[in-house]
Amino acid sequence: MATYRVPVLEDFAWQPPVEDRVVNVPTPSLASQGTRFLVIATGSDQFAGQENDIATATVSDPSAASDWMFDTPLEGHTVWVKDEDAWYVFDGAAWNKESVNTIQSQILLLESEMSQVESRVLVLESEMSDVNSNLLVEKSTVNDVSELLSETISDFLVEKSIVNDVSEATSQTMSRVLVLESEMSDINSNLLVEKSTVNDVSEAVSQTMSRVLVLESEMSSVSLAVSNVSSAESQTQSRVLVLESEMAAAEGSHASNASFISALTVDKQDLGTYVAAYGAIQFTV
Repeated sequence: MATYRVPVLEDFAWQPPVEDRVVNVPTPSLASQGTRFLVIATGSDQFAGQENDIATATVSDPSAASDWMFDTPLEGHTVWVKDEDAWYVFDGAAWNKESVNTIQSQILLLESEMSQVESRVLVLESEMSDVNSNLLVEKSTVNDVSELLSETISDFLVEKSIVNDVSEATSQTMSRVLVLESEMSDINSNLLVEKSTVNDVSEAVSQTMSRVLVLESEMSSVSLAVSNVSSAESQTQSRVLVLESEMAAAEGSHASNASFISALTVDKQDLGTYVAAYGAIQFTV
C-alpha cells in the first residue's frame, strides 16, 4: 500500500519526528513504510548526495533509491530525533542540536502562534458557516435558475419547432407566390390580347354606330316618305269618296235619263208636258 502525506509537509517549520540520524539506509528492523530519517554527512549508497535531507520510506522493505522520498529542509525547520531524545534545528547549512530551554521557548512561541491560528480558525469557521449559508441560498437560487433555464430551453424548443413550421409554411407560400406570379404573367399576356380584341370590337362598334346613324337618317327619310304616302293615300281615299259620290249621282241621273227615254215612247203630243214638268232635258252617257 502506498504512503500518502500532506503535499506541503516539507514546508512546515515543525517537522514530524525522525527515527535517527544516519549516513546510509538503516537496517530493515528500523526502516518500514512511513519511517523518517535525517541524512547526515556523508551519505552513501542509496543516500549518496542527500545530506541534510529528510528521507521517508515509501515501501515496507526499502532496498532501492526509488523506495525513498527525500525532502530538502528550509532554514528554521525543527525536528525531534527519537534515538537521541533531542531537538535539531536547520540553520540553512546544517542541522544543529538545540538545548531544551531554547526549544521550550520556541514551543511557547509556537503555542502563542497556534492560539492565534486557532482564533483565526474560529473566525474562518464562522465565515465558512456564513459562506455555507450563502451557498445554500445560492444553491437554491441556482436550482431555481436551473429549473427556469430548463423551462426556457423547453420553450425555446417549442418556439424552434414553431419557427420551423412557419419557415416551412413561408417556403410553401413563396412557392405559391411564384406560381401565382407566373399565372399573373399569363393573365397579363391574355389581357393584352383581350385588350387588342376589345379595341378591334370597339372600332367595329364605332363603325356600326356610324352605320346605325346613317340607317336612322335613311329610316327618317323613309318615315317621311311613308307619311307622304299616307297623306297621299288619305287624299286618294277622299278623292275616291268624292268619285263614289259623283258616281252615285251619275247613277241617279242615269236613272232619270232612263225614265225620260221611257217617256219618249209616249205620245209626242205630251212632249211639251214633259218638258214643262222636267225642264231642260240633259243626257248623261
